[in-house]
Amino acid sequence: MEDLEFDTDDGASAVSLSLLSGSSLGGAGTKKKRLSDASLASTNSVASSKRGRKEVQKECLIPTCDEIKKPGSKFCRHHHCHCDNAKYAASKVSEEQRQAVVEGFKDDAKAVEMVEEWSQRSIASPLFKQGVCDWSEWNARFGLRVSIKEGAKTKPYEKREYIIRQMSKFGRTEEQAKSLWNEAEASSCRRDHGGFQGQLRLWLAKEEYEDKSKERFVDESALEGTNRKKKMKDKDRDAMRMHVHELKTGFGHEFFQGQSSVATSERPSWQGGGPSAVFDDDSDAEDRGSQPGSPAGQAPAAASASMQPAKEKSTKKDVPTTLEDSDDEEGFLKACKSSKKKVPLLNAKTAFVSKMTAELSSKTADLQRHVTMAKDRLQEHTAAITKAPLSETDKMARDMYIKRAHVHLVCVLEWQGETVPKEYKESLLAETEESKPKADEAKAEESNPKTDEAKAEESKPKTEQTPDGFVKDASGLIAMKFPQFLRSSKHMTGFVQQSFDGIKDEKTLMKQRLKWARMLACLVELTAGMKHAAAELGKHIKGVETAAVRAQAKRKADEEKKAAQSVRKDAEERAKKIKDAAAGSAKIFFTCPADAFTQVPRVSVKKELGNSVDFDIPFVVSGSDIVQAWMAEKLVTMVITSYGTRYIKQDAIKNEGKHTQPLQPSQGKEATEAMFEKLLCNFKGKIVDMSEVSASWGTTSWLFGYSNDFEQCNFTPNSAGALKILVFGSLSVYMVRASSLLELLNELGLKATSTKQLIEIMEKLSPDNLKKMTDGGLKFYHCQLEKSEVMWVPTGWLLFEKVINSALLYGVRKSVFMQTPKLKDDYGIVRDLYQASGHNVDKMIAVSKLFEK
Repeated sequence: MEDLEFDTDDGASAVSLSLLSGSSLGGAGTKKKRLSDASLASTNSVASSKRGRKEVQKECLIPTCDEIKKPGSKFCRHHHCHCDNAKYAASKVSEEQRQAVVEGFKDDAKAVEMVEEWSQRSIASPLFKQGVCDWSEWNARFGLRVSIKEGAKTKPYEKREYIIRQMSKFGRTEEQAKSLWNEAEASSCRRDHGGFQGQLRLWLAKEEYEDKSKERFVDESALEGTNRKKKMKDKDRDAMRMHVHELKTGFGHEFFQGQSSVATSERPSWQGGGPSAVFDDDSDAEDRGSQPGSPAGQAPAAASASMQPAKEKSTKKDVPTTLEDSDDEEGFLKACKSSKKKVPLLNAKTAFVSKMTAELSSKTADLQRHVTMAKDRLQEHTAAITKAPLSETDKMARDMYIKRAHVHLVCVLEWQGETVPKEYKESLLAETEESKPKADEAKAEESNPKTDEAKAEESKPKTEQTPDGFVKDASGLIAMKFPQFLRSSKHMTGFVQQSFDGIKDEKTLMKQRLKWARMLACLVELTAGMKHAAAELGKHIKGVETAAVRAQAKRKADEEKKAAQSVRKDAEERAKKIKDAAAGSAKIFFTCPADAFTQVPRVSVKKELGNSVDFDIPFVVSGSDIVQAWMAEKLVTMVITSYGTRYIKQDAIKNEGKHTQPLQPSQGKEATEAMFEKLLCNFKGKIVDMSEVSASWGTTSWLFGYSNDFEQCNFTPNSAGALKILVFGSLSVYMVRASSLLELLNELGLKATSTKQLIEIMEKLSPDNLKKMTDGGLKFYHCQLEKSEVMWVPTGWLLFEKVINSALLYGVRKSVFMQTPKLKDDYGIVRDLYQASGHNVDKMIAVSKLFEK
């Protein structure tokens, strides 16, 4: 849109429109425009609803401004520049800050405040490239924060409840509702069994919501802290002074005349330098060339010199070499000329000696403490590296840390005047020999053979003490700013003792203070280096210990991995055998005649087991009222029946022919544990406490299920004693003590050293070999377990199981270790077999130790 020109008719019409809106172009009677009128005028920016018309020009939104606003803007050209500058400066901070400024300009009232505030903060000088706006304060006043909160409310649903809700509220079909429930059940949503009679409940979203709110910034550190300006460099300060001097806008201020940092006699002419350099304004500096007594040709020269900024002074100083040098200690030189209150020399000497004594005592004790710590760390390090082999990287790090600790210890011992241990010297000498080039050393030795005195001199450690107390460090590993000032403990102690009588005047006192400050600074740096070396060595010790633990964990993980692979391989072989059995290749063992086996004793009790029961042999319990009452409970019946309909679909049944899972709380676990506890209430003292090995062992019962063609020869889970209750089906069971079986197998020439070999031998055992073993005194027990009967399998017994004429077979098992005379020996035999098979037997060893208590 084009700008309006007031010398045309269009300009006159624009002026008349402005006058009609309530403002005038000037005059004594001009009224200030109110903010509300400006806001109203800015909203009505279009004169007609017809398309293609130009926007009618209005006045600037600023109440005190009568200029015509810029097309497409709320402000005139001048104030629109401030608006653009604010947006541009905000964009240099972040895109979020720019968006916040843009949002603020959408509100007319806030836009006016923001433009006025920015016009006050803006500095129209090219020297200031960065903005001077503190955005934390700006946001505290004008900023808005828009927060969006999303959430959802969840509710537990039972399956039928969820299906009814989907059908009645959302109009979905029953098939669609069931499909949605199955998807939710397969997801990872929260779930429990708190429904009616233990039904599954899923916590699903009932409703979702979104809240939006706008908040003002109230914390000034919302986006960033206050930006502090760094100290201006000399060249930038001189350039600004020259610029102000050329513009003649210094207004006589001493800063622009250079009187705040440079002496008057050293200032350039444009800074008001020279002997008569005290001016009230810049015009006096221009008239200096015309003053009496000043050469006429000096004014142009001064003017040309004023155009050059002052050169930066070199700050590099000579390094002091002795304790008496004072080139680097300006504070001590200026202290003599300070205007502080004078103290009597005797009092000053007394205070100085007292201060030196206290400082030397505290620093010596601190240094000795870190020396002791470093020696302890070296011993710990020696013990730590024996726990695990170190890699090449660890060896390099170890050598570096040990070398650094040795260098500091040698320096400290030399400072204390003590004898340096031989191992520290050897460490430093070995490092020296490694650092020297061998070829050059060999050539030098051939040309100049070393004498015995030279060899003895080389055998000395790097760090040594000179007669004047100077402790020399040639290793370069001790961090000191001025290592030439390090003096021994004996020298510093003598310095303290001789200072009182040696100080005769204030100048000598200042010199003594300077010397002491330098010696003490070296001692502090030596203490800090000793502390850091000990700390770093301690960290390396922890690293070595961590590496040892990590290596041990890796070895254990590898062993467990191998054991898992072995178990998986055995499971695959068992699965293959089960499939072969289903195809008609039954195990030879199950074809042996029935008269070769001994029937399992049967115990008929109404309540708990009596004290006469022998847990070293198997037995079957029938007719117990405790078991019948447990099976009659509704929750137990529902849970076990539900398991019986589902276990046959599991992958474990297809692969191994069997499936197990623990009973869960609120799903019959409490009732089952109570039933077993009542059944064994007379034998609580004989049950081994397994809480040290497994906290949940004594409170866990298991559901088990077999396929209809299941045949297996194996030990019980964890080789523990087991109480098995059959809930549905019929199971044929054969049992034999493993220790007695192994003895007779050796006599028959069938040696078994692992579980795998033992199972293979027994599955292929012929009737003739079985008869030989039974004739030798070995008892094979056999029983047929029916519904509601309880069977006890002792610890360390080999178990043969076969399902008889049952489509389903499932029940409950409880593992128990009963303290019997043969418990330890029987369990030890089975543990050795598992160990020979490559299984991890750490837990079995821990269980064996519990039998001894």
